[in-house]
Amino acid sequence: MTRDEMLLFEKKPLCPIVEELKGIFESSLEAQGAFKEAIDSIKDFPDEPPLKPKKNIWSEKDYMDYCYYFNNWFHFLATPSKVGLGFIMHFTEFYYNNEKASYFLNTFKINDEPVIYDWTVKFIMARGKFMDTPSTEVQEAIAEWVNDPATHIEDFRVPGGGYRTFNEFFTRELKPGARPVSSAEDDAVIVAPADCELNMIDSALTGETVIETKGHNKLNVKQLLNGYYSWDRFIGGTALSCVLLPSDYHHYHSPVTGKLVHYEEAGKVYFGLEEAPSWFHNGNVGASDADFSVFEQFHRAIFIFQTERFGQVAMVAVGLNTISKIGADMSSINTANKYKKIDDQNPLLVYKGEQLGHFKYGGSLNILLFEPGVFKGVKVHQGQRIGTLSKPATLF
Repeated sequence: MTRDEMLLFEKKPLCPIVEELKGIFESSLEAQGAFKEAIDSIKDFPDEPPLKPKKNIWSEKDYMDYCYYFNNWFHFLATPSKVGLGFIMHFTEFYYNNEKASYFLNTFKINDEPVIYDWTVKFIMARGKFMDTPSTEVQEAIAEWVNDPATHIEDFRVPGGGYRTFNEFFTRELKPGARPVSSAEDDAVIVAPADCELNMIDSALTGETVIETKGHNKLNVKQLLNGYYSWDRFIGGTALSCVLLPSDYHHYHSPVTGKLVHYEEAGKVYFGLEEAPSWFHNGNVGASDADFSVFEQFHRAIFIFQTERFGQVAMVAVGLNTISKIGADMSSINTANKYKKIDDQNPLLVYKGEQLGHFKYGGSLNILLFEPGVFKGVKVHQGQRIGTLSKPATLF
């Protein structure tokens, strides 16, 4: 067993929410059978770009391994030395090219109840409460972030007494002026909606037909925008994905100046990102070989901005995996109320760089959509920052 597997499946006392999962298995031969069918359908990774040949870590695992995995995931806190995508990335191996595993996760029922799906919703809620609860392990993780020079804690507001919970640190506020807005008076300049890695989705977007772009990319604009009545304005246009990593500042801002004419939330809990193994690229989410059409399934906030000279610009804030929407008491996407109340009859002028809301802990991204001919690619000036380097890191 590799070091990663030892950490993933370490046998520790189960927390209450995972004891509940264990109880589902122990009380149901059907659940055990469905899980075994999923495991029997596990596939190793082929030698096909961007994937590399690799044995699947879920091969020959049993339901108690599954419980231990979620137990370790529940307590996991990302730090500079433990990359936050670790558990998410490895869990994608469970359902990689595996219909039986996807069925087990999202469709399998006992007495007409989707017990595993329902349990994952409870797991998300319990983990969210863990992220909102002070503890010694949380303080140790926060201290590692605060003391890491790459965090640039000097850019952020630190409450008196420090951050009490992981979500309080994760949703930390910037100090005024820490992220100056580029060319604030030039409406032709768009700005990043968050600290993020850029992933280009090629131009010539289509509407209802799923399209191929670079690599395996697909994007169904109509579904992504939840049928927004003017979705067809973006046919032939360009999309840009702005991916937030766990270490990033997790508030999202307006990329343009214009009137906000439409806001809505769509999507649901959806456990599992079908093409995540290729999308994550062993942690390189800036690559372009993923199936982006899956994002229309996740909890997302849809913003439509009407600019003065450049048509409409759409921004879709997407909450992924363990921070999908789970109800009024906890949501992956937290938009300020004033932006939720607008429509094309009651637009609201929004300025470039204006803060709109924030994500809670987990995988997140913003997808920007432009009308045809408006935005053709990322362009920078000589000497302008295009990224940062870091030391090699393990997933944990």
